[in-house]
Amino acid sequence: MSGKILIVDDIATNRIVMRVKLMAAFYDVRQACSVADALAAITADMPDLVIVSTRLPGPQPCEGAGALALARAVRARGDGADLPLLALGPACAGDVRAALLAAEYDDVLVKPVDDHFFQARLRSLTRERDAMQDLRLRETARQALGFAEPLVMPDLPARILLAAPARATIVPWRPELEQRMPHRLSFHDHAGLVPAIGAGDGADAIVLVIPVTAPDGGLRLLSDLRAHARARRMAMLVVFAGCAPAPLISHALDLGAQAVMGDGADFAEMALRLTTLLRRKRMSDRLHASVQNGLRAAVTDPLTGLFNRRYALPQLERLLAQAQASQRPLAVMVADLDHFKRINDSFGHAAGDAVLTEVAARLRADLRGDDLVARIGGEEFLIALPDCPRHAARVRARALCARIGAGSIALPGGTAPVAVTISIGVAMARCTDHPEGPGQTVQSLLIDADRALYAAKAHGRNTVTVGRSAA
Repeated sequence: MSGKILIVDDIATNRIVMRVKLMAAFYDVRQACSVADALAAITADMPDLVIVSTRLPGPQPCEGAGALALARAVRARGDGADLPLLALGPACAGDVRAALLAAEYDDVLVKPVDDHFFQARLRSLTRERDAMQDLRLRETARQALGFAEPLVMPDLPARILLAAPARATIVPWRPELEQRMPHRLSFHDHAGLVPAIGAGDGADAIVLVIPVTAPDGGLRLLSDLRAHARARRMAMLVVFAGCAPAPLISHALDLGAQAVMGDGADFAEMALRLTTLLRRKRMSDRLHASVQNGLRAAVTDPLTGLFNRRYALPQLERLLAQAQASQRPLAVMVADLDHFKRINDSFGHAAGDAVLTEVAARLRADLRGDDLVARIGGEEFLIALPDCPRHAARVRARALCARIGAGSIALPGGTAPVAVTISIGVAMARCTDHPEGPGQTVQSLLIDADRALYAAKAHGRNTVTVGRSAA
């Protein structure tokens, strides 16, 4: 199935005709004949998209009343914020169309509607719905695992880039749009839009103006933008300058436009469409940020901010494979704080946490960008140094010991600062063609580093030992 679609229309023949058309495109089709029936159907089995008749009867005997009532009820639901709503019916008055768009309908289509365009619009809306559902699934998993608190993002004015073949043709739009929207506007020609985005000109939405008489360049630009890493998640509204035929609009939707205005610049409608797109964009951004926050929490030690064991061991596998493939040295260190239990026993666990946090900061400060440092146990740290030969590894390990022991660490509660030292065991990865035998595994490499650490402890602590099996 392509997805579940709910048709809401009080006229049975309309529902039947639409159902046949949608089933031919392999959609799973449900039907409702009133606002109440539609809400019951949504509660029983959430669809992927809802098509609503603009003539649906509502609480008031006026055009669009039923469609408006249904939209308000759906958007008020916790699970209806990103449900695509499509209004469909005969041409309606401009104020009714504006009210439907303001009620967060994704589009208002006028019968008869071209079938190719209609299918393209359904595809674009279900794509967006699928993307949001995927994000929500990840967010649900993050919350279930308890990795992070819900993320709150400020609702600031958006940045909108407007682009046309010639910038001068759209600059006069500024006063018309600024009186309808609180957002910041920036105007570009087609040729300068991608370079501006590539240079870091971030935005929340793009309004791409494409002339109907010569659309190829604008459509290529639309395709390029959807493939551009920095523009991929921007909201995209395409405005055709002139009356665009249905196949042209369909093509723009399939290339990634989230909404299309096919008959020129109606500034009131443009503002309404951008408002809906930006609402969806912000919802998507919050979910993306929350998921990323959860992913960071899943691989980060909450006390020290260093990577945790879950992240470190797979990364060490990767570094070892790279070292063996390139025949370049890899140094692995296991570092352990000396007499850490005494600090916890003497000053309490809050003091121990303060020591661990400061030690982590000192370790991080002394490492390169491609080095790996992680907390893998209570007071134990893993450090991996790519492209670091044996002698350099010894020097750097001694420098780490010196940095940790260089100054006392302040403790909470007015307790006197405490001096801390660290012992480090170093192991070197063997290359695949090393005369001593095949390349090491991560497990054997860590065993070598642990043995070297035990030797460092046996030699009085606050020292470095490089394992004898080193290459």
